[in-house]
Amino acid sequence: MSMKIGILVWQLDIKGGTQRQALELARFLQRAGYDVIVYAYLYDREQCYSELCAGLKIKYVKLNRDADKSDYPITCWEYLYKYFIFFKGEKHRALLKIIDPDIEILNPHDYGTYVTAGLWKEKFKRPVIWMMNDLPLYKWNMHNIPKTIGFHIRPQYRGYIRRFDEIIVLDNLNKEGVRKNFRCEAKIIRSGLDIEKFSFFSREYKQDMKILMSSVLFPHRKVEDALQALRILTDRGHNVTIQHVGNLMRDTKYSRRILKLVDQLGLKERFHFNGAVPDEQIHSFLRNAELYLFPNSPQTWGLAVFEAMASGMPVVLTSGCGASEVLTDHENALITPPDCPEALAKAIEELIGDKELRSRIARNARRFVEKNISWNKYSAEMTGIFTRHLSK
Repeated sequence: MSMKIGILVWQLDIKGGTQRQALELARFLQRAGYDVIVYAYLYDREQCYSELCAGLKIKYVKLNRDADKSDYPITCWEYLYKYFIFFKGEKHRALLKIIDPDIEILNPHDYGTYVTAGLWKEKFKRPVIWMMNDLPLYKWNMHNIPKTIGFHIRPQYRGYIRRFDEIIVLDNLNKEGVRKNFRCEAKIIRSGLDIEKFSFFSREYKQDMKILMSSVLFPHRKVEDALQALRILTDRGHNVTIQHVGNLMRDTKYSRRILKLVDQLGLKERFHFNGAVPDEQIHSFLRNAELYLFPNSPQTWGLAVFEAMASGMPVVLTSGCGASEVLTDHENALITPPDCPEALAKAIEELIGDKELRSRIARNARRFVEKNISWNKYSAEMTGIFTRHLSK
């Protein structure tokens, strides 16, 4: 069955899991013979995944040439104005205007686009399949008061979500969140990766331990837990260093707090911030590190975990991230409780002292990813859902 499918992403001017997921799906659909168009509010091909954007039909509202700058306002008034504009809905209507009228099924990929999808469904009465990577902040959140107030005073947003034909999530945390917040069910489909881009490296461990972390700095990344764990390991006499890769400027308040903590703990020589780096440089970091640390919580899925596993690294992660739901502790990863630096330190210490455990987990991790995690598998499941709803 031929379909004309629209994929919505709020930002195609940055690199992240949402952007890669949407673009990989679009390329799969295009190869399968479907007519697919990607719509974005912000677009900058060079700041996004330029190789994935190539050959795709991409329409956008605004070309953003300042994508490398912080998107977060500096003053309180700018902060409030940002959410006033969001809930006024002007940007959503602008995105709605560029969607072709003959799109048969719409697939929004983040909570920045679901309002546009709701407006589109009201207008055209056609299927919407929402790829809900993160739950909107309907619960009261003292760290994001303007956003939660806005969601509660705009009840039609809840109505949009309840009228969507299907909601797809990446993990049980969001599946339960959909049930509690909107009284409807969601289906879990796990995101993927391109295994061919990640080579398995056998690592020769020496006296020191080189750890890699990769994340855009946000509070749920729990970088403070990694710092505390590093301090514990250093005090116990272990020669451990951490290389961190990722944008430091998306949440400047949190970044300042983390940089201050590095100084307070005396870890400037052991914890290194490298900022955002090109994809080819990421592979260099993956080759040169010996362990991957993912203290994030709560975290939807965690694609970077599986990239590290594919590269032959043992991974230490918390049960607060969706990736832990499909992994087995001490078989293909080490899983610790969230918000517990002592547990992180203990897991790292265990790997430092047990060469056989490191090797076994690394081998099992690669096999797990090869068998279970791929973009083809994710995209095929999504395509099946599109076909089922369109055939109705």
